[in-house]
Amino acid sequence: MGRLRVTRLSLPVALVLCGVLLHLPPSTKACQETAWTNGYLSAGTAMETFTLRPGRGSACACCSFCNSNANCASLNYNIKSRECLLFNYVANYTSITASSDWRYFVMPGRSQHEQFCREDSDCLQSGDSCRGRVCTDLSAITCKVIYEVFGSGDRLGGEILAYGWMNGKDIRLICRMTTEWPGFTSIFRNRKSSASITRDNVRSYNADLSAGTEVQAGLEMADLMRQLHSEGQYQLRTIAKCSNSPAFDGELVTEARLDRGQPVFVEVSDATAAGDASQTDVASITSVSLPYLLPSEEDIVNVKINVELEGAAVGQVAMPLARTDRWLSFESVAVFIRE
Repeated sequence: MGRLRVTRLSLPVALVLCGVLLHLPPSTKACQETAWTNGYLSAGTAMETFTLRPGRGSACACCSFCNSNANCASLNYNIKSRECLLFNYVANYTSITASSDWRYFVMPGRSQHEQFCREDSDCLQSGDSCRGRVCTDLSAITCKVIYEVFGSGDRLGGEILAYGWMNGKDIRLICRMTTEWPGFTSIFRNRKSSASITRDNVRSYNADLSAGTEVQAGLEMADLMRQLHSEGQYQLRTIAKCSNSPAFDGELVTEARLDRGQPVFVEVSDATAAGDASQTDVASITSVSLPYLLPSEEDIVNVKINVELEGAAVGQVAMPLARTDRWLSFESVAVFIRE
């Protein structure tokens, strides 16, 4: 433990190391792009701790000091206090604590089973590969796997952006991680301000994630997720946030448990929705069905809403969640899966 006076490495040497570590080709980057970047390990487990001097403190400099220590496997850097912590082990989902003030990085070739990684060569255990930025022998990584198998639970936040692995590729996931939502993956979201959805892109569309930058969870991925297990059922939940009007103010949540053989979304030519509706306390609306695809007209994805009419009668109204003209009756709608 001690205060850093930049004598172990001269500044030019540190900068050269920064260039080596942080500007390598994507497949060989060190100190970057692991499963969880904004977080920290327990300071009590650090093998060395420094406070970098004002004007010279950076994650790059901290990474350089880790690189110069043969026992250093990962590091933390605090962007506010300029603290630099070196560790002789790599974090996993049970040891990292989320924080916007800290940056966490791993060194190449130091990761044990279920520890964070950047690429396959980081994983030391035979049979492990770097999937979802974690060393594992699993063939798929979803929000449910991160929550249950990797043990994150709700310790990183109620809704997080995480790395997954599906169909042989890293995939970006929006995960709901609470006791009420234990590892649900966002597979569809549309907002009134969202870009236009078409029948060509609806199966890969998700307004939660940036289109065109990385493979991300969508309806086509959801059908792969439901097939990860051969028996039992999977869960689908929809959340519709309604407009600020007396009749439609609030949030509608519906859930269905579906057999494995039933697709996540089905194409229908009439107003028959997939799955059962569940009750809601929102005034005038008694339930909302799960979404279903339509093969023609302006509507692309619909739900069927049961509206309470005069005399306690209930009528069904088809409400679009996505249209070719971008019109949307809700402020936003989202669909989640837990396989």
